[in-house]
Amino acid sequence: PNSVKSLGWGNFSGCKALVSVTLGTGITEIEGYTFQGCTSLKSIIIPHNIKTIESSSFDGCTNLKSIKIPYTVKEIGDHAVGYSLDYNTWEYKKIKGVKIYGKKGSAAQTYAKDNGFTFVAVSAPGKTKLKTIKNASTGVTLTWSEVKKAEYYEIYRKVKGGDYKYIGRTTKESYTDKTAKSGKKYYYKVRSVNAAGKADFTSAKSILFLDNPTL
Repeated sequence: PNSVKSLGWGNFSGCKALVSVTLGTGITEIEGYTFQGCTSLKSIIIPHNIKTIESSSFDGCTNLKSIKIPYTVKEIGDHAVGYSLDYNTWEYKKIKGVKIYGKKGSAAQTYAKDNGFTFVAVSAPGKTKLKTIKNASTGVTLTWSEVKKAEYYEIYRKVKGGDYKYIGRTTKESYTDKTAKSGKKYYYKVRSVNAAGKADFTSAKSILFLDNPTL
């Protein structure tokens, strides 16, 4: 959840069943050895609030062959990504086939170059378009147009007279706000995000949420 402020040093070490991870917006760094030995880990979404990836954060993540590091990350420690420690020789060995995606000129590019990994430069995504907004039995459902370069989408909401607040993100082109309260009018907007930046928000759409609408 977004209320989590720290992952903790080595907290997920050895979680071999872990396949994918989406980090919350309250975290600013990935501590050392956090995902050490997570051999089944294949994908992770690193949000723009992350500033630091410490040394050996992904040590031994042998199936993490592709990682997208946002330009907001300013420091990447030794052997943070793409390495596995050999406990017989106590030497780090590179994992074959690792690709690092990021913005040109970022810490991600520097890390890839210094460590001999393939770097793939990405540009910021285009703006999406909010298509539909409707009442559903579980909340307010939104849909929007696909943006090819988007890694994920962020959804913001407000009530009349209030400020927009982040309520969630998804890799899909739809989202259901399950926290909406019946009888309240809400305004929503969405933006696409990737490692290189965030697009402008869509135009806002509003709806009066009714959990049991009369048809």
